[in-house]
Amino acid sequence: MNKSTFLEKIYRLFAVRNVAIFLIYSAIAFISLNAAYFLRFDLNFESGFAPVYVFLIFLFFKIAALMAFKQFRGLLTSFHMPDMIKLFWAITASSVIILFLSLSIGHHARVPRGVILADYILSLILYSGFRIYLRFYRERGSSDNIHSHAEKRVAVIGAGDIGTSLAANLISRKALGAVPVVFLDDDDAKIGKQILGLDVLPLSTDFKKLVEIYKIDRAVIAISNISKKRISEITTNLSKNGVETNIVPSYYDLSMGFAKVSNLREVSIADVLGREQVSLDSESIGAMIGGKVIMVTGAGGSIGSELCKQIAMRAPSMLIMLDHCEVQLFQVEQKILNGE
Repeated sequence: MNKSTFLEKIYRLFAVRNVAIFLIYSAIAFISLNAAYFLRFDLNFESGFAPVYVFLIFLFFKIAALMAFKQFRGLLTSFHMPDMIKLFWAITASSVIILFLSLSIGHHARVPRGVILADYILSLILYSGFRIYLRFYRERGSSDNIHSHAEKRVAVIGAGDIGTSLAANLISRKALGAVPVVFLDDDDAKIGKQILGLDVLPLSTDFKKLVEIYKIDRAVIAISNISKKRISEITTNLSKNGVETNIVPSYYDLSMGFAKVSNLREVSIADVLGREQVSLDSESIGAMIGGKVIMVTGAGGSIGSELCKQIAMRAPSMLIMLDHCEVQLFQVEQKILNGE
């Protein structure tokens, strides 16, 4: 190890951030240990404070364990299950070491096992509670500082890992302007249960009653292995009931880190085609359509609406859109007029 590398490590060790974290973790250790003594001795103030040497021993092993499990390197305001697991093992390891150390010394200097157990439980609660509070404060602050659009009620289609992650993200990030209200899934093992406090209902092609009960404004398809035919069925039926439909990025993009679960997009024509897209001869098609009256039947559906948008881009003299659902026709018309 060269001199510069050694100095860099020393600097990182004694950086202001690490000193602040050390002081906070030490304060939590002090509160936890003394609270354990108070509980052990029935809130007796005379014997309810931990001896200084005991506190120093507890503090040494706790800080060493927290450093070993990289609790000084992590972003404090980001606290997820992997962080919780590391924190659990850090506190467990330090408490186990302290317990064996206490049992190996004389009875007169031995720390009561009740104190060690109480301190272990309180440490888990206080350390994790501190991290959870920081995460909550960060998410609440981002929600307050970012202007959000009108809040929309969302049905999450898919109660698997992706759907659950999406719902949790929307719940914690209210600035996105979308609130999940129900899960829809085909898995019988999940139907009738609750996830994140939301009902899991069967994914039916008849959405009219569902939309009326839950006042759904938008639906999000959050299933990685859904067929294109199924996407087409869902989007068509949702459109008939005036519900916007989005879809999460592909599972590949999520796993490779190219996108986040919350990065929703509209359902495109590629999502509902059962084959690869075909490259078209735009010039020939433009010559065939330009200046002519074109009528599209089923214009409110997924494929029909895309056809209308493509035809409108090629300057027909008139575009007639035909569909039995006025809501869908209006939505397609607005998208064409707005150039979406």
